[in-house]
Amino acid sequence: MRRVLIGLISVSLMAAISPPVYAGSGRNYISVVGSSTVYPFATVVAEQFGKTTPYRTPKIESTGSG
Repeated sequence: MRRVLIGLISVSLMAAISPPVYAGSGRNYISVVGSSTVYPFATVVAEQFGKTTPYRTPKIESTGSG
């Protein structure tokens, strides 16, 4: 289950860094905000992403349930 979750988060991060489809909207960061349930997994994936790709480490935030 953990590998599936990490895989899904990885795919989500890769989709977030894909080139924008509209001109003039380039950005040089990724910010992820979500549930506290997946925060620990998202943090691990983001750190690995930052270490293994030429992109900056994504910013991960937890908002909790609300």
